[in-house]
Amino acid sequence: DGENATLSIQPYVGSNVSYQWQKFGIPIPNSNFPTLSFMPADTSNAGEYRVLVMADGCEVLSDILVLAVHEKPFVEILGGGDFACLENNEDINLITNVQNGAFPYTYEWTGPNNFFSTLAAPTLSNVDDSFSGTYIVEVTDSLGCVSEPTSIEISITEALEMPQISATGIGCEGENVTVEIQSYSGNNVEYFWSVDGNALPNNSNILNINPATSANNGDYAVRVVVDGCE
Repeated sequence: DGENATLSIQPYVGSNVSYQWQKFGIPIPNSNFPTLSFMPADTSNAGEYRVLVMADGCEVLSDILVLAVHEKPFVEILGGGDFACLENNEDINLITNVQNGAFPYTYEWTGPNNFFSTLAAPTLSNVDDSFSGTYIVEVTDSLGCVSEPTSIEISITEALEMPQISATGIGCEGENVTVEIQSYSGNNVEYFWSVDGNALPNNSNILNINPATSANNGDYAVRVVVDGCE
C-alpha cells in the first residue's frame, strides 16, 4: 500500500494492435497499453487481472495474474509531551499502538543524543533535560511493508536543586546581615522568604537585613519556584 505497482506483458507487433486489461473479467477503461500501472497502489487495486490482446484480427487472452496489495502498518505513539520537575532517577516509557499490516512487527526508534531502539516500548532511563527533543519510530510488518514515520515531542524540565541557605555578618545589633541561597535560572524565577513562618517581601536569592536588631532573630526559610517547579 502506497508503493507503485506495474503489470506488464510483452509488446505485440502488427498493423493494428490493441490491449484491453480486465479486473475480475471486467474491462478497465483507458487501458490500451502493454502495461497497467498504479501510482501509488492501494488495497482497492488488489484483484485478478488479465489482458486481452488484439492484433490484426487475432485475439489472445492472458493467464490470470493476482495482484496483492497489503496495507501499511499505522503506528501512533502514546504518551510524550511535557514532563516537569523530574528527578534524575525517573524514567519515561515510549509506548506504540500499531494497526494494520501483518504481525509480527519490527521497530526502529531514533531520537536525541543518538538514541536508537528496536523495542516496541523502549524506556528512557534516568532522564534529564538532555533527553528533550523529537522521537521518531518506523514499523515494518512481516511482509516488509513500512509505516510512515511517526514522531512525538518530549520536553523535560528537571527538578530544582535544594536551596543551600547561608548567612554572613551575623554578630552585633546594628550591623548588616545577609542571608542568601544560590541563584536559580529560568524564564520565571520567584523566591518566597519567610521568618518563623511569616512571609517577607523579598523576591531575590539574597535577603539583606540592615541594620539587624534582636527583632530579626528567628528561623529563616526560602521557597524557590522556577517555571512551575519548586
